[in-house]
Amino acid sequence: MSTVFSRSIAWLAGAGGFFLALGGSAQAVQSARPPIEMPPPVYRPLPVPAPRPAPAPSPAPAPRPAPTPGGGGGGGGGGSVAVGGSSGEALPDLAWYALDEGLAKGRQDKRPVIVVFTTPECRAPGTFEHIVLRELLVECRAVPVKVLPPPAPAVAAGTPAAEQRALQEKHQAALKSYRELALKYGAGANPTVVFLTPGGEALGALHAPSVPQVKQWLMELPKTVKTWEDLKARAACAEGPAQPARPAPAPAAAGAAGAVGMIVPQELYPDTAPQPLPGKLEKM
Repeated sequence: MSTVFSRSIAWLAGAGGFFLALGGSAQAVQSARPPIEMPPPVYRPLPVPAPRPAPAPSPAPAPRPAPTPGGGGGGGGGGSVAVGGSSGEALPDLAWYALDEGLAKGRQDKRPVIVVFTTPECRAPGTFEHIVLRELLVECRAVPVKVLPPPAPAVAAGTPAAEQRALQEKHQAALKSYRELALKYGAGANPTVVFLTPGGEALGALHAPSVPQVKQWLMELPKTVKTWEDLKARAACAEGPAQPARPAPAPAAAGAAGAVGMIVPQELYPDTAPQPLPGKLEKM
């Protein structure tokens, strides 16, 4: 037993010496190797982008000429040419008449009359400053009438008080006549478009209308006038010459159908029904 133990101790001592010698030789080989040198890092500068050229300034659009209003309530005459819509097309030339001249022109030429109550600065569709409506107005051969409120008198500095009072009184009288005329035709909005027969009888009115409303009335105006004339002829034949003349009805207040004489039966032409009139005339 002691012999086996002593042999085991000797074997382990010999194996340990062997492994120690092997480790020492490996360490000596590793220390004999030259160190590995890493190359230094190379830094490359990033390319600088070239500056972009500044965009060329766009040319300024040419100013559009301001539309010149046509004739007003005080007189007719020369037409106006204005730019219509965004397409830059010129409006067809149109001669506006005063009310009395337009009614006389309609009776003479047997043409319907279109009366526009508006202001000089208004450019709504009812003033026919729209190119499509202006072309339809020219095609339907209606007599265009524009009624404007009387302008305020220009009083220069140093004008005598008596002369100033005279100008104010004259302006108030003209303004009163204008209000009475607007009340007669039911002009309760800006603009108001009144459609008349060649004889001056009112067919209907549009208050601050849109483009489709005015367009429909212009397209149906010849047929509406013919229907009115046929109804008038039938009424004359039914009454006969021996019938006494009926008294003219009193003018209705604004808001009633009689204010603009809407006599076209709506059961025959429902699409030509005019807009209802306002309850009262707006303050001028």
